[in-house]
Amino acid sequence: MKNNKKLCQWLVSLLSSIMSLAISPILQAKALNIVTINYPPYIIDENNGIAIESVKAALDEMKVEYNIKIKTWKYSYQRAVDGRADAIFTIYKTNEREKLLLYSSVNIIKQGPALFYMKKNKKLEGKKTVSANELGQYIFGAINKFNYGEKFDLMKKSNTVSQFVYSHNLDQSLKKLLRGKSDLIIHDEYAFLYRVSNSGLSKFVSKLEFDLGNKNSYIAFSRKTMDQDFVKKFDFYLEQFIKSQEYKALLSKYTSQ
Repeated sequence: MKNNKKLCQWLVSLLSSIMSLAISPILQAKALNIVTINYPPYIIDENNGIAIESVKAALDEMKVEYNIKIKTWKYSYQRAVDGRADAIFTIYKTNEREKLLLYSSVNIIKQGPALFYMKKNKKLEGKKTVSANELGQYIFGAINKFNYGEKFDLMKKSNTVSQFVYSHNLDQSLKKLLRGKSDLIIHDEYAFLYRVSNSGLSKFVSKLEFDLGNKNSYIAFSRKTMDQDFVKKFDFYLEQFIKSQEYKALLSKYTSQ
């Protein structure tokens, strides 16, 4: 057993050495220009967050130079598509986006929406679970033009849920929940828990159990400036990091509420 473990470690080390010698010619002339958005706990700033620390770990192992800038989603996505940026994260896969970008095959983290309410809300007080048929009576706080996944989209199309109060960002949506303008808030679970934990509001909100599914989130590279060889090399290092104890510690650090 010990010999097998040592052999596996040796093979990983050998592959790592080989790949470090075969960096794409694209990277020999410039530093990578990478864009992302401010989305705690995935991206908190240019150095901290689950996604940003994972991406940096893989790039550091590749020994390539890079710059990461936090911008708006519209700015970041457009620049990745037209080649003014070399990569964007975190980003969901869609058929349309895959035609425009080279996606990593390694999932950085699963992201999924969840429902939360104020404990003082008389309609929901003490409630732990809910059926789809019950959701129509509640007013949802949501972010304008934010994608909450296929399941919730189908619920909207079928009018299973139809009452909404929209906001431009999570903070605005949270304020409306606190003021009673909405009964429920729908948002990425980790992002919501991180925000209320850091604002001292955790004790005032409860999660309503209802399965809305989840999605894999990736880094995607510009087809204008990058090539598939580089993406494969990046995937090797990212996958190694995702399997490591360091990644598990990273998840625990940012998602243990």
